[in-house]
Parts: sequence; C-alpha cells; structure tokens
Amino acid sequence: MQLEITSTAYFKRLQFGQVLFFVGMLVLTPYAADFKQQLVLMEEDYQSWAQQFEQAHPGEWQCFYQIKPNTDLAQAQMTLTFVAENERQQLDYQVFLESVA
Repeated sequence: MQLEITSTAYFKRLQFGQVLFFVGMLVLTPYAADFKQQLVLMEEDYQSWAQQFEQAHPGEWQCFYQIKPNTDLAQAQMTLTFVAENERQQLDYQVFLESVA
C-alpha cells in the first residue's frame, strides 16, 4: 500500500485506523503500541523533512507513505519517501506483526 501524504493530520488518522495484511490463510496486524510509536516518529520526521523540501523545492515535492510485510512475516517495513524533481529521500521504519486469528 502506498499513499501520498499531504499533511501531518494523515498520521493521526493512521493511529485511529487498523492495518491488516492478508497473506494466504494468515491475517496479520502491527502490534498496536509499536505501530503508534513508529507513527509518532514518522510524524516528527515528516515535519522536519517537509520543511526542508519546501525550502529547497517550494510546492514542487511530494511525500509517500508505504507499508508492507517483510518476507518472514515477523515485521512490516514502513517507508516515508520524499520526492522532488532531482532529489529523493527515503526513511525506513520497522514494526512487529502479530496474527489476528
């Protein structure tokens, strides 16, 4: 899943939502406490990097959020990617997964 982030409000919405991964017969979700902690870190990083990109590329940059399970299904990788015409910055985060069923 990859979505464009346009403001810090996006991270608040993620905290109140639920992420589920359907892998074969498994249903996995990030550990709630870890997920919320990572979202707080991501929001702080977003604010910092968004300010830097806005100064360097006024109105000409985008930020994308992506989450996907690792191949071992023990963790999910969360990524923030900032993109401008000639610059790209990617920040990676990890969160543990648990089985729902």
